[in-house]
Amino acid sequence: MPDVGPGFRQREAIASTRLALNAAVFEWSLRHVRRAIGRSALELALAWSLLAARSAVHHGFGWLASPALEQALLEVAARLPVPAAQAGAAGPVRWLHVMDCAYAVGGHTALVQRWATLDPRGAQHSLLLLSHRGAVPPGLVDTVEATGRPTVVKTWCSRVA
Repeated sequence: MPDVGPGFRQREAIASTRLALNAAVFEWSLRHVRRAIGRSALELALAWSLLAARSAVHHGFGWLASPALEQALLEVAARLPVPAAQAGAAGPVRWLHVMDCAYAVGGHTALVQRWATLDPRGAQHSLLLLSHRGAVPPGLVDTVEATGRPTVVKTWCSRVA
């Protein structure tokens, strides 16, 4: 085994302990999500879900997805009331998607494309890119324009010193 420097075993032990602690916090939050759903406390379930998701994002423990958290969120969504259309609302429903930047494949770009394509109400979708550089992925432009909104707004924000 090559020499990995002094303190390697200690750092490895600390990292292992942190991963276990982070996983325990996530599981603890998920238990609270399940309890809240069981009591039909949907807002509380969403708050605990947010804590679980944030702990996973900011204090990773080796998982890239959680089927248990996703299932819990789907259960909450299924129990939420469907809002009635606003009386007297004029015109179609419109969505403004605000993104930092768009990529050719995956991520939020794919989410916006699927949302606009699969929107059952046929809403109009617009896009605001805050700090995108270069060409906007053509598939994204085509998808947004197909909803009846002919523009993709693109701006560049400079850093505030």
